[in-house]
Amino acid sequence: MAEPGFRLEHDGPIDWLTLDDGSRLNGLTETMVAEMTRYFTALAQSDVRIVVMRGANGGFCAGLDLKAPLPALDADPGEGMRFMSVFGGLILAMRSAPQVVIALLEGAVAGGGMAIALATDLRYAAPDMRMTPAFTRLGLSGAEMGLSYLLPRVIGAGRASEILLTGRSVDAGEALATGLVSGVVTSGLEDHARRVSSDMLRATPLALRLTKEAIALGLDADLDGAIATENRNQTLCFQSRAPREGVNAFLQKRPADF
Repeated sequence: MAEPGFRLEHDGPIDWLTLDDGSRLNGLTETMVAEMTRYFTALAQSDVRIVVMRGANGGFCAGLDLKAPLPALDADPGEGMRFMSVFGGLILAMRSAPQVVIALLEGAVAGGGMAIALATDLRYAAPDMRMTPAFTRLGLSGAEMGLSYLLPRVIGAGRASEILLTGRSVDAGEALATGLVSGVVTSGLEDHARRVSSDMLRATPLALRLTKEAIALGLDADLDGAIATENRNQTLCFQSRAPREGVNAFLQKRPADF
């Protein structure tokens, strides 16, 4: 099954969702994100028990496709909030899905790609993985799509603050040491995911679902509020010239002049 920017393969109780824009970047577009949101929302009525997310062509996801039209640039705040709500909605749908979601991370895991990775339940990295929030380097707030909620809960507030405020990259070794990923797999990421999935499938469907729910409830926080705050922050940033300059600088491979 093919959708804009991603492929879906059914393998018994496991769905394999592959981000694929034809390059290692696997950039996100509004249409692609909306389609993935519909997929995760529909999982509530599905017999699928595990979803494995991966990227094609040796990469995972480098975030927003900066060559695609960006409706939020120079738009009024209402359009900016609508645009951001599409992207935040994917994270809410992923976290609400009863299935266990596993991410296999290679190459660039940046911006929205990092947020998608953090919204999964388990993450495994290849040695070449590099994770970065990237937003501040585009003239935007340092977190969106739930990162200000998700990242501190995975690695703690201090480490999360340092990464989000600087926008720096985290390599596979640091990701493993800080708990951003559960393992670094030198070869055979897909085979590793199958072994982990096999262990989880020994549990009953209800037990697996309730365990995921219990972990989420144990965090005892409000993701909707975090995303609402992030959407406001990004919308305010979109009103300035900084994002347009950031995008142009990225495309022209030069430092941004903020």
